Amino acid sequence: MTLSETIAAANPPSKRLVFSDPPPWQACEDIRRFLGIEPERVSHGDVPSGFLKPDWNRSRSDPGNPLVSVYADGRPDPLLTTDTETLRTAATSDAESLSTGTDGEDCPTEVLEPIGTTVVSAHSTQQMIVASRHIERRALEIESGEIHTCFQRLSLLGEDLRTVIQYNLLAEEGVDVHIYGFADHDLPEVEKPTVHPGRTEELADSWVVAFDSTEGDADGEAAALVAQERASDEYAGFWTFDPELVGNVIEYMTATYQ
Repeated sequence: MTLSETIAAANPPSKRLVFSDPPPWQACEDIRRFLGIEPERVSHGDVPSGFLKPDWNRSRSDPGNPLVSVYADGRPDPLLTTDTETLRTAATSDAESLSTGTDGEDCPTEVLEPIGTTVVSAHSTQQMIVASRHIERRALEIESGEIHTCFQRLSLLGEDLRTVIQYNLLAEEGVDVHIYGFADHDLPEVEKPTVHPGRTEELADSWVVAFDSTEGDADGEAAALVAQERASDEYAGFWTFDPELVGNVIEYMTATYQ
């Protein structure tokens, strides 16, 4: 399947948020927008199924930081339950915090993994940056496997020195790095990664970061972001930890552009 067909077929279930108490407005908005959840699918005060009521009640002793559960339609139990500030931190992490340091440090976005496949919001480049940096950091921690990336035009990557350094480092640490993009720049800044320039509209419109490990539990070390620009700064797509979806994306990029 093409990337647009893969996006259409992914069709992740709609999600909803349940808070133990009314959350701070900005925190709720940051989380809701990041996960692509509509305002009417946010509630508070309910005890989620699978969560012990005494524990839920104890959480209410900190009204400024209530617990929050993320649900998917068709599943009775929450995908994730944590405190509001932890989830907000993951949703608002900046590129630098996710690109630096792995020794003994917890990655703030690891909390997102149980949420599974999530729709990319139309205007949420922040969501895409967080997902991209999370996947890159995962690859750096594993120090093996393969990562396939496309940031639309090669010139966009050439202008982003921090990301170039990140991908040079990934290649130096043993990750098989493949960079794709519309051929409008030679990328002399990229050293060890393999660059696959092309001149298709698909490359010019696509933002892809797909990683799969070759060591240990490979299924547990697969992650991908796939999005396409449908209008100026408006994207449609998904990010996922589903190994089958990740494998399909990597297989397509390899077969089509290498």
